[in-house]
Amino acid sequence: MANIVLNMGAANTVIMTISERVTITSPFFLFHFQSKFNNTEERFFQATNISNNKIRYDEFEITETSSPNYNGGEVDLFTGEWTYDVYQASASTLSISGTTGGIIETDMAIVIDENYD
Repeated sequence: MANIVLNMGAANTVIMTISERVTITSPFFLFHFQSKFNNTEERFFQATNISNNKIRYDEFEITETSSPNYNGGEVDLFTGEWTYDVYQASASTLSISGTTGGIIETDMAIVIDENYD
């Protein structure tokens, strides 16, 4: 079972527990997705943890769109299975080499199209 399910063309609320593994102060989060179908890679930056109780859980809004703002929690994915890594970073960057602290979450995501019959 996937940890994240994203609907194409929609804003998706994602709940996870990653703050407990953070080792830097006031981190930014870089999400890195890789398709299990053809190894396509997508990265986007998500700075805003909208959780009302960050000690218990983290909440993010991830928008799947064909014209993403990669620095604003938006990403362009196609339907199917993806693996993802979440990196903690000391600055907002789309570069994995520019991150500090490394990977704090690795799991699987499914992207679905609810409009597909």
